[in-house]
Amino acid sequence: MKYTRWYDKDKNLQALMHVLEALSDEAKLEVTAEILQLLMQNYSPNTDELIEELDDQYVPIRRRWYDKFENLHSAIEILRITDVEDRKEIIEEIFRTIIELLEEYKHSKDLRE
Repeated sequence: MKYTRWYDKDKNLQALMHVLEALSDEAKLEVTAEILQLLMQNYSPNTDELIEELDDQYVPIRRRWYDKFENLHSAIEILRITDVEDRKEIIEEIFRTIIELLEEYKHSKDLRE
């Protein structure tokens, strides 16, 4: 029996997760900060309710690649419980953020060479 992860049900979300996993740890942390800021500012009007919902769904065993960083784990969990329509917009924003970040890295690398 093949196990389907929650994010494998949406091709864009699945692609995002693969891209996030492939990023360096430093890039993951930068993108995570942007994801959390985006989620909290635009999609989570009631932060207390969000925290309660995350606490209710606490998973004590953390073996997944994104569990390595607490903030990334939280961002992914918030994304998981976000409304499907909002999630589509968020994924687009996250991809834009990743592209901007990669362009900044390329630019700074070009300046050093």
